[in-house]
Parts: sequence; structure tokens; C-alpha cells
Amino acid sequence: TWTRVSTNTGSLKYDCFSYGTVGAIDEFTVEPVDLSSTTVASLNFKVAHRQYSATYTDAMSVLISTDCGATWTSVYSKSGATLASVTPASTSAFTPTASQWRSECINLNAYTGNNQVFIMFRGTNGYGNNIYVDDIDVNGASCTIGINEAVSSNVTNFNVYPNPVSSFANVN
Repeated sequence: TWTRVSTNTGSLKYDCFSYGTVGAIDEFTVEPVDLSSTTVASLNFKVAHRQYSATYTDAMSVLISTDCGATWTSVYSKSGATLASVTPASTSAFTPTASQWRSECINLNAYTGNNQVFIMFRGTNGYGNNIYVDDIDVNGASCTIGINEAVSSNVTNFNVYPNPVSSFANVN
């Protein structure tokens, strides 16, 4: 039941709002990606979701397979308030505006060296509100987070090392 919608420039929508089967799982798989010639890789995408209420919890996960889908490993899983990119909850069908998307980055370094990496997005219906995914990109870069993204994500503590810093610093 993932569908491409034109209201958000071609994003994918999982309609949990009017899908009456609680617990239903629906998936879409991205074309296999060749990571055989890289040692660093990440999956970047944008997600938008608004809870219907705290009672109804939808979920989304991302799974990876390197054996043509025989087995899958979960690399991302969020549900309820953790999945939501917008608050407060709303009992109206959710369609995101440009400012209601959150960027996600998943480290795929464990899968480099493989020539066919399958990526699956899985939605689990909690009879809540719509989930949207857009701008899916696999690239040869590490996941990075800037100070602005950290502040907007309510990150309250930073560890910078070594201290004092000379040439390079690590921010945790």
C-alpha cells in the first residue's frame, strides 16, 4: 500500500490513516545497490509522520539484505513519537509541508564490498496517520551531523576529544 503521491513531488506515502488493518505490514524495496568498490557508504532519506494520537502507533523500519532477500537485517526502526517529525498529534489526515520533513542517515559501512545490497522500507500500520518517505539516496559518504541538526534534534550533550584539539577533533 505504499503509493507514489504527487502532492509531495513524488514522495512515497504509507496510508495508515485510512488503512483499517491494524498490524498490517507493507514493504517496498529499492533497486539493488552495488557497494563492492567502496569502503564507506550511507543511506540518506527524508521521512515525515504525524501521530494520530498516543493510542495509535505506526512504525517504519529499514532492512538490508545481501543475499537477494533470503535474510534481512534491521538497520533502522522508529515508531510512535520517535517516528513523528511533527507535533502535536492530529486526528486529520497528515500531508507534510516542506518544513515537516526530517532527514535520516544510516551507516552502511558493514555492507560495503557487496555488489548487491537490497534496501527495504517496511511500514507497520497502527491505524494512526500517514508516513511519507522521499529523497532516498545511497552514497559513498559517512553520516554526519551538524550542530544545527543536533540542536533541532534535542541533543543536549556533546563530547569533543581529544582535548586540547590539535589537527582533528571528534564530536560525540
